[in-house]
Amino acid sequence: MTGLSTNLSKFLGRTVLDKTGLTGTYDIKLEWVPMNIRSRCSAGWGCRRFRRSRAGLARATLFTALEEQLGLKLESQKGPVEMFTIERGREAVRKLAKTR
Repeated sequence: MTGLSTNLSKFLGRTVLDKTGLTGTYDIKLEWVPMNIRSRCSAGWGCRRFRRSRAGLARATLFTALEEQLGLKLESQKGPVEMFTIERGREAVRKLAKTR
């Protein structure tokens, strides 16, 4: 499940921690429709073929798919986060090389 949480973190742009306690390796198949495609299709931007081929999935968000297909639920929580802080800086100095 560590791999899944790592990939979810990259995709969501937020830290996802694995608190399932499950160990081992799993083959996971998850079908869902990203929000940008869902919004285009609901706006009618030429998504007829997409709607026919994925009829039931057009409504499945990532969060819904995780819960319905894998039995996993993402919960938003507050906690400490590691980060880097730039405390000071200085202007970079350009050295012009003399060509002659």
